[in-house]
Amino acid sequence: MAELDARAAAAAAMSEDELEDAVRELAAGFARLGHPVLAYHPWKRHAMRAAAGYPDWTFAGAGGVMWRELKTMRGRPSAEQTTWLNMLRSAGADAGVWRPVDLLDGTIGGQLSLIAGIYGHNQEHMRGADQP
Repeated sequence: MAELDARAAAAAAMSEDELEDAVRELAAGFARLGHPVLAYHPWKRHAMRAAAGYPDWTFAGAGGVMWRELKTMRGRPSAEQTTWLNMLRSAGADAGVWRPVDLLDGTIGGQLSLIAGIYGHNQEHMRGADQP
């Protein structure tokens, strides 16, 4: 019980920038293990050219492609973000929202490992962590 309380407190305190740093490090870690995950964040490089609402991250690897929006525990996707995520999912894409709790419970690592082409992780971690 205390571990769950500590995890909830850590998740509640984590900023979107901290979550992003952790996701970036996880993706880099797969490359160091010989299982590269290409990670693209359009807002960091081309904010003026990116379409409103386009998900924060696009990941590609030997196991597929996925799109993720990062949010704090209290953050909510905008209407434009929800439209993008829903459209991607309706086209059969793996799209969803990641929150700090998804980092702390292993969901993000599990989903990135599948994208990296490392199989054997629980498949329930695959499709969109949090639906908007």
